Amino acid sequence: MFVRGLVKGLSVTLKHFVQTYLGHTGLRDGVRPDPTLGGLFTVQYPDEKLPMFPRFRGALMHLRNPETGEPNCTACGLCIRACPQQCIEVEGEGKGKERKVTAYRYDLARCIFCRLCVESCNFNAIELSQEYELATYSRDMVWDLEKLLALGDKYGVHETGKAW
Repeated sequence: MFVRGLVKGLSVTLKHFVQTYLGHTGLRDGVRPDPTLGGLFTVQYPDEKLPMFPRFRGALMHLRNPETGEPNCTACGLCIRACPQQCIEVEGEGKGKERKVTAYRYDLARCIFCRLCVESCNFNAIELSQEYELATYSRDMVWDLEKLLALGDKYGVHETGKAW
């Protein structure tokens, strides 16, 4: 009984080894095969990057109005109240519909990527991006409005027309 289970386990391992390493030559027509279909599955990270999952929660980004190019943020402060880590600070000027954001600070080191700030925003001003390479040599993990807008310009809108 023990030997039969051992042989069965080794045969499964050997079968997957042959399919993974010997069954495919790696690149087919210059394209790496899908890792879920077998074949070589190691990605040479700095040169090759796998696409991120659509529901991935990366760093916060600010979105612009496509017609005017101005930030959608009205400095209402709902994101501040929704954030459990208190990692967002907003300053604005004006009253009513004329209110605009003047300063926005986002502490990336304290953020837990819970998305509560995005869900609380009524103006489609903030969204979590697909940015996952967040390591830095400096200790500057507090991002300002310009950096968040640049990230929003980079990732902006998904193919479906919705923000990430």
